[in-house]
Amino acid sequence: MDVRKLLARGAQFYAAREAIIDGERRISFFEAWDRGIRFANGLLSLGLKPQDRVGVLEDNCLESSDAYIGLAIANMVRVPLYAGSSFEVHSHMLGQTSCCALVASSNHIEEVAGIQNKLSGLEHIIVRDEGYEEWLFSQCNELPEISVETEDLFIIRHSGGTSGLPKGIGITHRRWIISMRDWFFRLPSIIPGDAFLHVSPMSHASGYMFLPVWAAGGRNIMLPSFEPTKCLEVMEREDVAYIFVAPSELNRLIHFASSKTPNDWPHLKAMMSGGAPIPSKVLQGIRNVFGDVLYQSYGQTEVGIVSIGSPWQWSMEDFDGSYPARACGTPLNFVDIKIMDEVRVQAAGQAGEIVVRTDGMMDNYWGDENKDCNLHEEKWIYTGDMGRLDKNGFLYILGRKEDVITSGGNKIYPLELENIICSQTEVLEAAVVGVPHNELGEVVLAYCVVKENSSLKEEEIKSICREKVDFDNVPLYVKITTESLPKNNIGKVIRKSLQTLSYT
Repeated sequence: MDVRKLLARGAQFYAAREAIIDGERRISFFEAWDRGIRFANGLLSLGLKPQDRVGVLEDNCLESSDAYIGLAIANMVRVPLYAGSSFEVHSHMLGQTSCCALVASSNHIEEVAGIQNKLSGLEHIIVRDEGYEEWLFSQCNELPEISVETEDLFIIRHSGGTSGLPKGIGITHRRWIISMRDWFFRLPSIIPGDAFLHVSPMSHASGYMFLPVWAAGGRNIMLPSFEPTKCLEVMEREDVAYIFVAPSELNRLIHFASSKTPNDWPHLKAMMSGGAPIPSKVLQGIRNVFGDVLYQSYGQTEVGIVSIGSPWQWSMEDFDGSYPARACGTPLNFVDIKIMDEVRVQAAGQAGEIVVRTDGMMDNYWGDENKDCNLHEEKWIYTGDMGRLDKNGFLYILGRKEDVITSGGNKIYPLELENIICSQTEVLEAAVVGVPHNELGEVVLAYCVVKENSSLKEEEIKSICREKVDFDNVPLYVKITTESLPKNNIGKVIRKSLQTLSYT
């Protein structure tokens, strides 16, 4: 099976049903498929060929489906750029993957102004401006006869770039469909007419959801960005069944929905999140407002989904050495996993690097075909994430390997402290980093973003930490602020920026 076949089958089975909703614009599966065919033929008429790479720079919108469907029809490789990134990052992502065309929304075209002067191989830029619809409907509406192999590339996604420029990860049609299976393996089944609300960018995790919703006859609803009141309005009006919300946005969503109860969301089956642990106060807030609908995932673009936490675990009391509410679920049935120190497998409950093998993992980074990258013997991938796997199979994420703080020989895991700090009502977000110390090498600095007019003091934060962790792990410095933490284009905290700020 390949993505083009799945898209074609959905268009055939559900032709008259609504497929894409973007504000007042609503189109059927037949109309969306027709637009995709025309988009594919438009690119083919420019001289592009199957497996050529095409960059896409956009917010979520109806036209997003044109590129998604059209590139699959033409068997071209979609390279999603990250809106809001620097010219340097856009140039790197397009140049590294040898894109010969770029499709850009008009509101983002300034981000790539003059980029053809830098990238000689970028021959075409298609701007979605006031002339886009006329261009699209001037193209042929006959399905082009193009074959697709399961090992052909479907997409090149890029890593977050927290430790340098983003790395390209090629994903084949087969592996993309495996990811579709894994994302929804533990979720309630999609039935025709179910709505998925895209508030996270399609260039990120939300992009994995388009195909499974389409293939099951569901509706893909596009919002250009996350805005809590608009999100809640659409959820209620469209009887949304599925939504993916970044961990950093869950708290804001709960705040604006505080007057609601689970009875107000009878159609909501799953609220999905991933990328960072979720504080206990946020977990409880979700249950109070939306009910038992939260599914928290852990994975990487390099390996796919590794584990999923389901609603049943958030209400569980600690038992027999496990703390389900602090875990990111248990590994999927298709995942082989172990926790490693430098040379050996760690015993249950011991910390180490998360090492996995999955059906959908990468072979190598784009452009490094002759290098093993993170691949080791027997095709294990060392994720760079630290964690623990307890005797009952619960997986706990401790943070990135490079973020571990070594203070006087003691290893300190930032995420543990951040979760403790974020459990406080007045704290909106927190980040823990190591800063230089003459005697200990590093000591702990905690940044705490609090609500306006908060009275929380530094000593209170230290006292909270002393109750939960060893004395050596308590932050030596605490900086309280109302300013948001510095983040990259996909919402991850840039810890190196915090390490360079004044903290005394």
